[in-house]
Amino acid sequence: MLDQVRDRVTLNVEIKSARDLGVIEPKLATLVGEARAEEWVVFSSFHEEAVRNMRAAASWARLGVLCDEDPRRRGLALALELDAEVLIPDGAGSILASSRRPTCAGSTSGCGR
Repeated sequence: MLDQVRDRVTLNVEIKSARDLGVIEPKLATLVGEARAEEWVVFSSFHEEAVRNMRAAASWARLGVLCDEDPRRRGLALALELDAEVLIPDGAGSILASSRRPTCAGSTSGCGR
């Protein structure tokens, strides 16, 4: 699949399952690194641990924080701490921040699990 979308889109790889946390992130980092897809793949999750694990597994990773509570509570702080590029509040569209400072808009429900 990576070859089919290479340089055509930004691919969001959402880490969904809490069951695989700590195991899946290094595998994803290796897969994307070997495919030389670092510049156009973003790893995201509602699970704070998954986003933290992804940063630990790949310092180069482009990260997104998905939110389901008020972003002012934890999501924005987590995104800033981990240098995430994308902050996606529940029910709102994502905003890519070219300055690598995440922006959150369009929802009063929010971020960080």
